[in-house]
Amino acid sequence: MNPHFIFNRLNGIYHCILASEIEKASEYLSNFARLLRMVLMHSEKNFISLREEVDLLRHYLKIEALRTTKPFDFDIQVEDGIDPDVFFVPGMLIQPFLENAIWHGLVHRKEKGQLDISVTLSGRVLEVIVTDNGIGRKMAMEIKEKKNRTHHSMGMKVTEGRIALIRKINNTKDANVEVLDLQDNGGRATGTQVKIVLPAEFLF
Repeated sequence: MNPHFIFNRLNGIYHCILASEIEKASEYLSNFARLLRMVLMHSEKNFISLREEVDLLRHYLKIEALRTTKPFDFDIQVEDGIDPDVFFVPGMLIQPFLENAIWHGLVHRKEKGQLDISVTLSGRVLEVIVTDNGIGRKMAMEIKEKKNRTHHSMGMKVTEGRIALIRKINNTKDANVEVLDLQDNGGRATGTQVKIVLPAEFLF
């Protein structure tokens, strides 16, 4: 887990306490403690069950929803017929994509944001699709440049390396990440969609 993530969340709890938002601080701390416990429990495992990964992501998203001043809803759907206790994935592989969607897309919306994660099985590959209705990558990059920020997410770098390793170990091209810029009929950005593909035989 990124050290900055831990520091920022502790800082968020601290500010809730200072602002006398006791109920929010309690919920924030409870979810953060659960997430930390789960991460530590799985830290020595290369792979965790899909059920455990989904639980991790739920707690992570609850924390981010409490932290940001721009509200958003989220939904995680696992296709019927997929046994989340049978399939295994690299732990926290999906989290950096959710972080990007929230902090580069959703927080810049004026209206309430929406983040959807779906997990489906297609042939011999597991597909995880992350969809947000944020401002889109082009506008997010413009905002980043105006703020003179050139930092590249540590989480994304690690994830890219893990995907490459999966391809190498399995000698397959099935493991990959595709990013699609969503637009309406007028060509205006309506969000971003990320498809993470993992070979199913890699997960048993």
